[in-house]
Amino acid sequence: MRTANDATLIAIQLEDEAAIRNIDELLQVEDIDVFFVGPSDLSQSMGYPGNPRAPAVAAAIDGSFRKMIAAGRTPGTPATAENVREILDKGVRYIYTHLPRLPSGSARAYLKAVQGK
Repeated sequence: MRTANDATLIAIQLEDEAAIRNIDELLQVEDIDVFFVGPSDLSQSMGYPGNPRAPAVAAAIDGSFRKMIAAGRTPGTPATAENVREILDKGVRYIYTHLPRLPSGSARAYLKAVQGK
């Protein structure tokens, strides 16, 4: 049982404004491996549906990442090929992506190159 527990990743999802408001308390909970911010759901709960780049939402996300890093915890969030460098530069070390997006993005770039665009 100990080996299984040691090999288990525990991630909590911060997808509601209340979670962001309580980030300091959440960061004190032991044995959580990843604090994963869900930007789309968070934007919805903050009144900016589908707009995680809205200034208030972006500030909440970036502030949460800074607090996680300062507490020595691991931040997580989704990323795409277009924004993964930006996400890594913010200190995020657990990244999720939808696998079909990776080959479809490459396919679009390939077709553009073939078409000379």
